[in-house]
Amino acid sequence: MDYTFASRVDSVLDGRLPVQAGGEGLLDLSTGAPPASFFPVEQILPISARILADEPVTALQYGVTEGYAPLQNSVRTLLNERWPLCRLEDQVLILSGSTQAIDLTVKCFCNEGDGILCAANTPQNRLGLFHAYGGHPVFVKTGPEGLDLADLEAQATASGTRLLYVMPDFADPDGATMPARSREQLYRLARSRNLILLEDGSMRPLRAVGEDLPPIKALDEDGRVVYCGSFSNLLTPALRLGYLSANGQVTAKLTVAKQCSDVHTTVWSQLVVHQLLESGQLPAHLEKVRTACADQWEAVAPQASRLFAGKASFHIPEGGLFLALELPHGQDALEVAGKAAQQGLFVAVAGPRTLRINLLALPADQVVKGLTMLAGLL
Repeated sequence: MDYTFASRVDSVLDGRLPVQAGGEGLLDLSTGAPPASFFPVEQILPISARILADEPVTALQYGVTEGYAPLQNSVRTLLNERWPLCRLEDQVLILSGSTQAIDLTVKCFCNEGDGILCAANTPQNRLGLFHAYGGHPVFVKTGPEGLDLADLEAQATASGTRLLYVMPDFADPDGATMPARSREQLYRLARSRNLILLEDGSMRPLRAVGEDLPPIKALDEDGRVVYCGSFSNLLTPALRLGYLSANGQVTAKLTVAKQCSDVHTTVWSQLVVHQLLESGQLPAHLEKVRTACADQWEAVAPQASRLFAGKASFHIPEGGLFLALELPHGQDALEVAGKAAQQGLFVAVAGPRTLRINLLALPADQVVKGLTMLAGLL
């Protein structure tokens, strides 16, 4: 049968390359997932067993759409540990991953034909969410410090947009991090243009070097920032657990939208994360994750700088998962990725001339081996 798909999904490009399951010697640096060594298996096993022994009905029954109330409170405490990311007028909504925060926010704020300001290299899975609700991306130039604010202001003036999506810490795909001054300017610009600002903080835990910077949400004086985060990179992706903090009027609408989408987030996952947070084990685990990131960066980053110097444009980020390579004019990223795949190396295509590499996907020696193979193709 010939299928005709809706334009909102048919227009989304698929940059994946086929991977031969079970093949030995393959180097997969294309994934967007954290390494399995980050998973707190020893902590989750006893917690999970205890939940199923003591609270089986709660864990296996339907839950409320807003989230498990004790976990909401724990996340509120976590968000406010250092900066005011969940003020008195804000509410926490527990979600099925941070991607759902983007989905619900776009669904609730964008009408058909509305523009959504975003980085020019925004990943396809985000753009697909924009298209799904009739929004269209309004691309803003980027650099090593994230969004080009002059271009952002020009685009906001010309396009009449309602929503701005930004990932200020270790952005996907290039790992760019916005300086504190740029975050302040961005918030002021959002206020002056009356934009809803959707801040994606899902990569924040993965800082390898340098100091944490205050999220834009910490500046939010008028309730225009919707801040979302995730436990996928910090704990484990399979929990499918994210959260957002936003003004109560906003979360009320998002809750209705979520109820129509998936009813509620998996209760078992919420119980596990709540008990893990309340056990006091998270700080030590976060330190373990950041130490692992720093060690990997120290081993891999100098090799990347050496191997790709003069062959591609790039900058080494201060954390996150990704390194992006911008190929010279005349080179096609999909073609290069295809050649790499033929040699058993898989990297992601993030644009016509952009390759994305997960520097944490494998042990350092294997990552360097993959980088060496890729450099030989450029």
